[in-house]
Formats: sequence, structure tokens, C-alpha cells
Amino acid sequence: MFNDSTIPNQIKSGHLHKKIIREGHPSPLRSGQPHCTYSQILSFWDSKGKLVAICHQYKRPDGTNGGSGKPDPKRIMLGDTIFFV
Repeated sequence: MFNDSTIPNQIKSGHLHKKIIREGHPSPLRSGQPHCTYSQILSFWDSKGKLVAICHQYKRPDGTNGGSGKPDPKRIMLGDTIFFV
């Protein structure tokens, strides 16, 4: 649903405002990520202040995203419906 929506393109183009809700260092062994990678929970908001998505990502020390390289959606708003994990 997330990948088929316009949300990923809006994130890439900067049309959604990103806020970091929470971040911390995950266990490198459990996460499979390099030392000093941050586990982040992000929220994405449209220009009207409406929450569009909440995602998780690993931000590596070199600035790249770990895992698939894309945000992992935990909650998205499509139309008037909220979908969540």
C-alpha cells in the first residue's frame, strides 16, 4: 500500500515535512547494522499539518539508510483511512 501510494515520491521530492519522533542506537548484533547506526521513528506531515505517515528507518554513520534503504511504514493515511501495523 505504501509503495503503491504517492507517499514515497512525496518524501523523496521534499513535499512532506519530516520530524524525528525518536532515535537511539540499536544493538548492532540484533539489527545487523554497523556500529553508531541510529534507529529512527519518523513522522511525515503535509503542508496543511496533516500526519501522512509514521515510518522506521536505520540511519547509518555514513548518512545512508540501512535495511532496504527505504523507510519502513508503520502507519499511513490514505484518504480518510488510517492503516497501521
